[in-house]
Amino acid sequence: MREAVHAGAALAVGLRLTDLNVQDVWGRYVALGGRHTRYELACYICGDGDWDPGEHDIAARAINEFTSERGMDHPVSYSEEL
Repeated sequence: MREAVHAGAALAVGLRLTDLNVQDVWGRYVALGGRHTRYELACYICGDGDWDPGEHDIAARAINEFTSERGMDHPVSYSEEL
């Protein structure tokens, strides 16, 4: 099992590049199978705590799919890229 990641700041960068807010990302994250609450996602984005790499990757995917749908590159690094 991979170690926990402390990379919520990577998600924050992705948010700044889009018109998404935490609620939008959380909705996409849950639809992709994410298990954390909206509050936990907001805390992680603010730099509070570590997440399982798989959960980080789901949140990153939620933002990256949004940007990809708009013809942009993926701005958020996945856990293996950190």
